[in-house]
Amino acid sequence: MPADRRRHAAALAAYLAQFARSPDPEESPAESRYAGLPPEDLDQCRRDYRQALAWADASSFTDEDTHALEAMRRRYTFRAQ
Repeated sequence: MPADRRRHAAALAAYLAQFARSPDPEESPAESRYAGLPPEDLDQCRRDYRQALAWADASSFTDEDTHALEAMRRRYTFRAQ
């Protein structure tokens, strides 16, 4: 079961990697490739990316981790199993 969770977390991390880079402070928000996302959403994506990476490398999961992973998958519209 942990292998499935790690695989799901790795898929999330791969998706969220596109948001991992901090935007260039020289760019205006309109020029940013993330122009459609407010800064708070970008910050959330970056936090979720770091968490997904940690889960992808985890050897065990608590019930809380499992629920949080499923909630994150739903937030980013990954189909629930």
